[in-house]
Amino acid sequence: MSDFFNIFLVSLSAGILSAAVGLGGGLLMLGLIPMFVPIAAVIPIQGVVNLSSNFSRFVFGLKDAMLQWLPAYFVGGVFGTMVGYPLMGYLPEKYLGMVLAAFIIVSVWTPLLKKMGQMLHNNYLVAGIQGFLALFVGSVATLSMPLLMARALSTKQVIATSAMQMSVLNVFRVVAFFIAGFQFSNYTWVIVPLMLGSIFGSYLGVRLQKRIPEHVGVMALKWVTTALAGWLFFQAQQK
Repeated sequence: MSDFFNIFLVSLSAGILSAAVGLGGGLLMLGLIPMFVPIAAVIPIQGVVNLSSNFSRFVFGLKDAMLQWLPAYFVGGVFGTMVGYPLMGYLPEKYLGMVLAAFIIVSVWTPLLKKMGQMLHNNYLVAGIQGFLALFVGSVATLSMPLLMARALSTKQVIATSAMQMSVLNVFRVVAFFIAGFQFSNYTWVIVPLMLGSIFGSYLGVRLQKRIPEHVGVMALKWVTTALAGWLFFQAQQK
């Protein structure tokens, strides 16, 4: 029960911060989940947790989501997942941890993914690329955020639409790992509190969006996520 409560609090804090800022929850979870499970289980578990977090955020902000783009996310996401599926499981656990840590650092401190997003202006293409990458690095929302912001959407529309897109992609990711044989039932003790914390965190974070200065939330998210990435990289080198 103590572990359940601790995991719930960690997920709740991550959910509040990421929902209030608008992104970063996936990266934060990538750094948190390895504290509780083997590195090989991180991506599929993060898919389930991200699905609950993003879907709840999408529901809470439904009126602001660009629902007309949903079909493109489905088609592109299915294609990207199907292309990436045969390649799953070929990266050794040690190097997977180092890749995840490096991906987190690059995403947080460099404009690389944002610049890639700025070059992509097709919802089908973006969803396809994200569907592929999500099977290996987990959090890919950073890639589409510049595209959404470039379309003159409000902050609420960007957050809700991104949550909608990530919900679709995470469904495909979870299905892919299930078909590949990942035993999600072996990790219910960590998945359940993570999901509950992310849902409640999303609910509270959406209501705190106007009360937390954006620059404060973004900087806190960056440093917390960076510290977790450093820990993940150190742990990977010990294997």
